[in-house]
Amino acid sequence: EQDKIASIIITIDNILSLQQRKLKQLKQLKTAMLQQLFVDKNNKQPNLRFKNFKGDWEQQRLEEVAQVTMGQSPSSRNYTNNPNDYGTLTGYYEPLLYGSLTKTNRYKYAIYGEPENLLTIDFADLFDIYPELKNKRLRGRLDKNSKKILPYWDRQQLAEFEKEKNQNFANTGKPLLFVDDDVALFFLQIQGSGRIKLENGDFVRISYANQNGREYKSIGRILVKNNELPLSQATMQGIKQWIKNNPSKKQWLFNQNPSFVFFKISKELSANDGAIGSLGIPLTAERSIAIDPRAIPLGTPIFMNTQIANKEINRLVMAQDTGGAIKGEIRADLFCGFGDKAGELAGSMNQKLKLWALFPKDLTTEQLPK
Repeated sequence: EQDKIASIIITIDNILSLQQRKLKQLKQLKTAMLQQLFVDKNNKQPNLRFKNFKGDWEQQRLEEVAQVTMGQSPSSRNYTNNPNDYGTLTGYYEPLLYGSLTKTNRYKYAIYGEPENLLTIDFADLFDIYPELKNKRLRGRLDKNSKKILPYWDRQQLAEFEKEKNQNFANTGKPLLFVDDDVALFFLQIQGSGRIKLENGDFVRISYANQNGREYKSIGRILVKNNELPLSQATMQGIKQWIKNNPSKKQWLFNQNPSFVFFKISKELSANDGAIGSLGIPLTAERSIAIDPRAIPLGTPIFMNTQIANKEINRLVMAQDTGGAIKGEIRADLFCGFGDKAGELAGSMNQKLKLWALFPKDLTTEQLPK
């Protein structure tokens, strides 16, 4: 079995080497097309439009969209057969943290880059050889002694390595920056991107690079299950207040989520760009959503019905991101933007949701994504 895994890794390396240039070109083409689908701040109409869509962006009435999405045409898919079935909409945002490029007494909590010893194996490239592993991705580490691939260390183990400064710690990623708030750092990993303000006033943009392969666990659900918080207070704001009231239990709570996120510095982003999503392009506040790509293809236009701030919302959004907690067909995470106001909206969002995926009218039912 281990020889088979080693063979898989070698095959992956060969595929990556051969396809790297094509992949880069495809990403550039996809980025260019998606950027043309949205209007910029100086225009009212996008450069690229769907057939029969006319007029200014905000003047395109939702009734026209509804005629497409709510009919029985194969150009749309309602992600529920029962009109009384709803999914869940949550929110995420880009937080602001304060930090330094070097470790100091104040800035002592490290934001780590992707470790060199973290293996990521995407079996999609090996579908012809191992069809049973379609849509599977493996993350782990290679044990030099046994030559076996083992699970990558979880959050608690990584915290212990850091505290002990042992050899494992030296191999688990290099610090990119240091921040002054470990609670904010924990929630930064949940959000997946953020901005770090340095003492000289400069900002550093950081984005998701990889993850340790461990399943994401909601610490809010843990607190509710242990009767530490009522469900109504299991929001980001409520959890932060609980940690403030129970500082001795802070690390215990953090360790309940074994998932650990590694970051990269995004120098290509401007101050006005949103966070980078899974498609590799900036997200748009309240117009970009994270979805489960096993249910909805990335890049799909989505018509969304929900409530935000006690107001019914019928809105066209784009599936441009993914997240470890976003699982299932009627499930989405709305990108709310940058800063405290966006954080307040995202942290309190837990709404009923309906989704319709929009596809070109010319597609037959057989051609729609399965």
